[in-house]
Amino acid sequence: MSLYKDWGYTSNPFKPSPIEPTLKGLNLLIGREKEKRKLKNRIKNNNGIITVEGQNGIGKTSVINASIYELYEESLSSKENDNFYLPCNKIFQISSKNNLTEFIDDFYFSIAQTIIDKKKEIKESGVKNLKVENLNNWLNSSEVENIKSQISNLGGMPIETSGFAKSGFKKQIRTLLSHIFSNSESSGIVCVLDNLELLETSDDAKRTLEYLRDEIFNIPEIKWFFSGSHNIFRTFISTPRLSGFIQNPLKIQQLPNINASYVLTSRINSYQNHVDNKPYSPITETDFIVLFESLNGNLREVFKRLSNYYSYVFEELDEEPYQKESKSRVFKEWFEQDKNIEFKALKDNLRDSEINLLKLIYLQENNPITDKTLDENNLTSISELVNVISNLEKQGIIIIPILENEYIEQNKYTRRQDFLKNIFISPKAHYIKNKLLD
Repeated sequence: MSLYKDWGYTSNPFKPSPIEPTLKGLNLLIGREKEKRKLKNRIKNNNGIITVEGQNGIGKTSVINASIYELYEESLSSKENDNFYLPCNKIFQISSKNNLTEFIDDFYFSIAQTIIDKKKEIKESGVKNLKVENLNNWLNSSEVENIKSQISNLGGMPIETSGFAKSGFKKQIRTLLSHIFSNSESSGIVCVLDNLELLETSDDAKRTLEYLRDEIFNIPEIKWFFSGSHNIFRTFISTPRLSGFIQNPLKIQQLPNINASYVLTSRINSYQNHVDNKPYSPITETDFIVLFESLNGNLREVFKRLSNYYSYVFEELDEEPYQKESKSRVFKEWFEQDKNIEFKALKDNLRDSEINLLKLIYLQENNPITDKTLDENNLTSISELVNVISNLEKQGIIIIPILENEYIEQNKYTRRQDFLKNIFISPKAHYIKNKLLD
């Protein structure tokens, strides 16, 4: 039996993946009411593709999924308006290595699967503008049985394109969507394109999205959320073909520390195995906040470290701590040990010049970096500075947005300090900040 089963959980409550667009997922999202309200408002206004950006692991996709689910629940519960928003079964990702034809095929199969899976909800929605008779006709057709068979045989993966386009399948899906959601202004299927930074370069991103715009992004009955890391949408909005098509991004910031303890409580309660028995947790709310702050509020990293801590208590201790004081003592011992391991690994893999630059980046909020400070740290040339920045990024110490990375690689700046103005410290580096500055 796993440690989580032993301790009264249904499964690991700290999986670092985004929450699902479900009631359980909605209950797990803490402190994001303002962001959800903004996203729901944007999709109802129907002004193009909604964009969300922020640090990887900060919770962007979770906020999007919760917003979509709330819209869906509102659609089901309200009989007085014509809004009906249905979450797509799949979250999409695309990289520069993807075959775009296969990606488009996969998109259409996912839309078909969503309609099939949600046929009951669509029929029972009661929303006036939905044409259920068209759905009934389609669901009872031989084409649907063929789609179900292909999806089952392929595990949801796209089929070879030969014969696929000839079948008119894509045209059938688009026609069906227009028949079911006759008022596309206030209804449709909501899709998410996540982790746009996987496209790697601004040219890849522009070329890919401009192509997909005419293939799948302009379907009136499909509402899109795009999600990506810091400042990524500066790259796309600059192109004429996309500038009027993509909304300005909603930036997801770190969750306020005041909400951190509720994040822990919601996870424990939602994964409780028995109603009458609260699961055991070896960490106190106070210590969870310490861990949360040490990783700059990056929930993906927080949950990864917390899972490691749970394993440490389960595997290494002869007896689990139960009193608050003993829990804190054990946590502090592990916490220092874990940071020491990270700190040693960092020092072993970085040169003095890289460590010196990292220190300057840590301190630049209160002590702006100048040519003089770079000279004092032996970073006297642009080529040397670029080399140091590149290695820090490869080690996962700093984060550089796509467009900024290209500026750095192409030496587009003339002043050395300009190379550092849009660089972010990673959670991994934030974790050992105090040790490095001591």
